[in-house]
Amino acid sequence: MCYDTSVMNMRGFFVVLACATLVGTGCSSDTSFTYSDSTDLTPSADVMTLTSEAFAEGQPIPDRYTCNGSGISPSLSFTNVPEEAVALVLIGEDIDAPNGFTHWLVFNIPAGVNGIAEADAAPGALGTTSGGRLGYEGPCPPDGQHRYTFTLYAVRESLAVIDGASAADVRAALAGQVIATATLTGTYGK
Repeated sequence: MCYDTSVMNMRGFFVVLACATLVGTGCSSDTSFTYSDSTDLTPSADVMTLTSEAFAEGQPIPDRYTCNGSGISPSLSFTNVPEEAVALVLIGEDIDAPNGFTHWLVFNIPAGVNGIAEADAAPGALGTTSGGRLGYEGPCPPDGQHRYTFTLYAVRESLAVIDGASAADVRAALAGQVIATATLTGTYGK
């Protein structure tokens, strides 16, 4: 039998990959694996998730959460937030707008929070949307169908930015702080 064993030590975690084949058939040296962050070796069942009762992944966002309805924020649920996370950051944006458009920006959400109720004030500090508002600003594309992503970031430390910060300021503060991310995408068009 032929053995090819690689051991990778990464912050106290050991990953052992071995292959064994019958003599004469060779031994594969493919020991590749993937993970989302250099310190994230969590089993896939424990991956952080972001979901909503209002719409499923890739599905239309109902009118009530847009400028054609009440414009209230949808409910969001967070699961499997890493234990080492100190805070969470939520960024909702129109990724099809010519220069991007931030619709919701909440940072320094306590890591123990497991979601945001419909039309509720999000716990944490509010950033400024691209439309100049604090809080949620519902989808309102000028034409065609757009995709709206809601991305949740689990971070190592509370972000050192002030209330009313812009998306650019929050993204800059995220550098080197992100432990895990989860994204939910919905669509909306007039």
